[in-house]
Amino acid sequence: MRAMDGVLERAPAKINLMLRVGARRDDGYHQVVSLMARVDVADALTVAPAAQTVVECAALPGGDTLVTRALQAFVETVGPGHAPAGFHAVVVKRIPAGAGLGGGSSDAAAALRAANRLCGEPLDSPALAALAATIGSDVPFFLGPPSAVALGRGERVIAGPALPPVGVVLAFPGRPLATRDVYEAYRPVVEDVAPAVETIPGAIGTLVELADIVANDLAPIAEQLEPACRALRLELVARGAAAACVTGSGSAVFGLFPDAAAATAAATGLPGATWAQAATLSAS
Repeated sequence: MRAMDGVLERAPAKINLMLRVGARRDDGYHQVVSLMARVDVADALTVAPAAQTVVECAALPGGDTLVTRALQAFVETVGPGHAPAGFHAVVVKRIPAGAGLGGGSSDAAAALRAANRLCGEPLDSPALAALAATIGSDVPFFLGPPSAVALGRGERVIAGPALPPVGVVLAFPGRPLATRDVYEAYRPVVEDVAPAVETIPGAIGTLVELADIVANDLAPIAEQLEPACRALRLELVARGAAAACVTGSGSAVFGLFPDAAAATAAATGLPGATWAQAATLSAS
């Protein structure tokens, strides 16, 4: 292990442009096919070597448990001589928790990247992705390209199509939805969603083409459990969104707009949102 000062990592949010959810598997997880994209709204993490792993996050009393698990798993995987006894991480949250924006998973991925850098990159990309998959289904996505197709329970990630630099509004109604509650209420229309991967175009060049594929099998359940999700979706459409939808299991909603200026105008004074952010799809 080489001695280094702490490193800073960004942990961007994600949206599920398409999410198809099939039957529950024998391991208790549902089969999914999802086109995911990162957006340029991000948490920030500072990570440094320490005598033991401690994670500070003012927005989450008790610290970020997923980051703690990630750093502890990294130390156990790399072993003495290649990693310190622990890490000290400080997480500054900009992404609301329980929103379906992947904030916790992105934080965990950023922590893994930081720890790997601090230790001279003892884990190559496949090994780091394999470790990430043990932390959470969405974590591997945040180690790969900014647009990706997630398969299996979400942990298998392949590169997705290049996406146009459209504007995005992220809107959170202030009340999180528990992923477990949404999935427990969900009843799949199609048992096997694997063929859905064939419906994802190899290239998406315009806002119209991108809007055409927006879909989320969990959205009706999320809107039923949290009616504010539906109200936000309809309001974004009324403000000019080419498409609007719940992301992940909610409760955040996103809308797609021609550019950042249009997204900024739509996010301003958005009724029903306790947090609304204009962004663009991330290129990295």
